Amino acid sequence: MSCKTLCMLAATIGTAWAVEAGEIVPVEIRGGVPCPLVTVAYQPSDLNILPAEQATVTFAQDAQNIRISVDMTDADVLNESVSDQTQLQKTGDAVQILLSPENDTRIWEIFADAANRKSCFFHWGPGRMFYPPAKDAPPVNITAVSVKTAAGWKTDVTFPAAEVLRKQNLPADTRWRVMVVRYDFGRNLSRRDVSCVPQAVRTVSDPARFGLLIPNK
Repeated sequence: MSCKTLCMLAATIGTAWAVEAGEIVPVEIRGGVPCPLVTVAYQPSDLNILPAEQATVTFAQDAQNIRISVDMTDADVLNESVSDQTQLQKTGDAVQILLSPENDTRIWEIFADAANRKSCFFHWGPGRMFYPPAKDAPPVNITAVSVKTAAGWKTDVTFPAAEVLRKQNLPADTRWRVMVVRYDFGRNLSRRDVSCVPQAVRTVSDPARFGLLIPNK
């Protein structure tokens, strides 16, 4: 399933409005093709809606790393963060990446912001996401580089997936689920704009709605 059809697949996920207990089939996400972010859905009319300032995300995965690149249109890039390892989406333009091994509750939450700062938090599950995170959180050395562009800004994040699986005693061939969220602040916006891939319904931290990352061949 290509990223080209990602937005339309949200309509299938949207059937959960009528049958909340129905099975949700994860969207497959393949590398190499830019995928458009869409707004978080709070009601059925929100499905497949593009944000006011659009963005795309491109995924790549090799034997060692998952790489995620988000390219954003932004009329007034801003972030007032002062340090790494904070909730950077509270201080200005930022990207949040949620990664979870397939069939597992553990979540690694990454932030990268327009001020070129980064954070990485570990959570035992979506119902145990708090800050500071668990004291037994395993350290993860991610890289995140953010730069301004002519149209706005972009960020490139690398997550050491193979190392994390090894340290967590998970099978080396474990597949990853992913949700990418963009927090957009702007003087011309009526409120903070939140968009994502795949399309989330009400909350971005439900692993059932994460996309299933298919490794590059």
